[in-house]
Amino acid sequence: MFNEQLWNPIIQFDEHVDYKNIKSKLSGTKGVDFLGVFQDNVYFFEIKNFKDYRIKNKDKLNNIGDKLMTEIAQKVRDSLSCIISGKLNSTNDKELWNDF
Repeated sequence: MFNEQLWNPIIQFDEHVDYKNIKSKLSGTKGVDFLGVFQDNVYFFEIKNFKDYRIKNKDKLNNIGDKLMTEIAQKVRDSLSCIISGKLNSTNDKELWNDF
């Protein structure tokens, strides 16, 4: 999906052990799907596929997507908190968080 030579690092953030540790200790924590660095800039990726879930997600998309934007903003906020925590406290991958 991502060219790992251009994106360094690129991780599936919501599957990373440090994120999972925080999520298990702080109920309601959410994270973006992917986190990557490209040309010294950090990017947060939230992948959504509404193709087969149009009715289920109709409420999120009403009112110009306000609920969807709020959900993504919360995921970015929580992801930033996890990155800072990972940089300061990780026992698994502390060096990784220095890149972010």
